[in-house]
Amino acid sequence: MSLKISKREVKLLSFIIVASSAIALAIYSNILDKREERKRMAIENAIYETHKRIINEEVIQKEYEVEDTKIELTLKEEWQNFLQKALKRNSNYFTSVTVIDNNTGEIIGLYGRGRGTKENANNLLFSATHPAASLFKIVSSAELMNNQKIEPETKFSYRGRGTTLYKYQLKDKITKWSRKINFKRAFALSNNVIFGKAAIKNTNAVELTKMADSFGFNRDILTNLKLKLSQYRMAESQYQLAEIASGFNKKTLTTPIHAAFLSHVIATDSPVHTLSLIKGINLAGEEVETSPKRVVSNIDQELRDDVFNLMEYTVQNGTARSLIRRMRYSTRKKFNIGAKTGSITGGIPSGKREWLTFFIQPNEGDDKGISVSIMNIYDKKWYQKPSYFGRKVINFYTKSKEIEFKRLSVNGSK
Repeated sequence: MSLKISKREVKLLSFIIVASSAIALAIYSNILDKREERKRMAIENAIYETHKRIINEEVIQKEYEVEDTKIELTLKEEWQNFLQKALKRNSNYFTSVTVIDNNTGEIIGLYGRGRGTKENANNLLFSATHPAASLFKIVSSAELMNNQKIEPETKFSYRGRGTTLYKYQLKDKITKWSRKINFKRAFALSNNVIFGKAAIKNTNAVELTKMADSFGFNRDILTNLKLKLSQYRMAESQYQLAEIASGFNKKTLTTPIHAAFLSHVIATDSPVHTLSLIKGINLAGEEVETSPKRVVSNIDQELRDDVFNLMEYTVQNGTARSLIRRMRYSTRKKFNIGAKTGSITGGIPSGKREWLTFFIQPNEGDDKGISVSIMNIYDKKWYQKPSYFGRKVINFYTKSKEIEFKRLSVNGSK
């Protein structure tokens, strides 16, 4: 006996099958979406809790575990141990040291400690409450030398002290007290007047803002973890332009991490990407991809070389010359070292800030070395200068590299 099915019943049966499949697919897709959402929320929560622990602990750990999520940081144990030992007897109100590997963009050393900030000291590493001072001259010099507006040997005249910035000093009046200085030496000695006059004559607020953007101001420069944005405000007058270009203001704010990033931009290859402090994320035994790095800066190589040379000259003949004062010549000739210093009173917590940002790299090979920032905060008086800790960092780095050089030479001779 044959069962006859009408065309209408066939169509109805086909519709039911298709509809059932669609519903099942929608339910399965919804389940997957909910799983991905729970996974994403678990990772975000783990990163948030890790950030809280970092800023509240005295010593930042290599790895953090939140429920079933493990987060591994890029920090290297040898650097963390060294920084902890170097700052153990720090008598300043606060001192921070940040070390970036220029080859990878990873933060390999991060430590803050002080006499007045025993608790939550690491919070100051991530807070943009510190006036950038003359560190901003790195940005200004890049803008002023961009498209050969001025050159390192371009001469300027100025009156009064180079550490001040009065309106009368910005006028082109020549008197018997006027002195001449070239731009390279003005950078090395951190002459505010020259930078103010050069900015008024050779750039404008819009162009300087664009260059500040290329150095990461008002932008997120750290992947995954939250870092307060360094604050830059566009100038509204010619005098404000001079103040901002010279760093002679308290409104351009930055973080110790960003201070090291300024040297990193100059010492590494373009394009420069966001920094990373998280190396890997493991969720319930499964490796999870971290957020991709974003391009922050793509400065022309020739321009970077010009600023690179200015920073080297600052170490040789400027305000950062104490960095290499006791370094053996045999060691000094193996490395390129460039730096910029800055100092200003202001910020939160209140006190005088002294900055040092520098890079050091072998002068042969493709190794881009490291970039470092050191920030001191003083309340009533200073005890150890940034250059004191800078020499310790350089000594530690050069010794480790010389051991590596010897090992490579032995392997090469076999």
